[in-house]
Amino acid sequence: RPAMSSSAAAVLARRFSCPLIFASIRRTEGAHFIIEAEAPIYVAQTEDRNGDILAAVMEINRRLENFIRAWPEQWLWLHRRWPE
Repeated sequence: RPAMSSSAAAVLARRFSCPLIFASIRRTEGAHFIIEAEAPIYVAQTEDRNGDILAAVMEINRRLENFIRAWPEQWLWLHRRWPE
């Protein structure tokens, strides 16, 4: 279902022509963690600014979804993602 997602990272990455790095931190036991960084997300620089940003946000959300599906017990969200 539709969810609110910030486009700020994609907007800034496109504006400054820099890649985004999706990283996750997973608690393994006690105070031990695994930090994983994935391949860069390159935001396109076409004439369709909104389309470029949307594609990047969708890729960020795809990676986030993959993480949540793999380790649902690690997911923490603090604001209302799904509006009424």
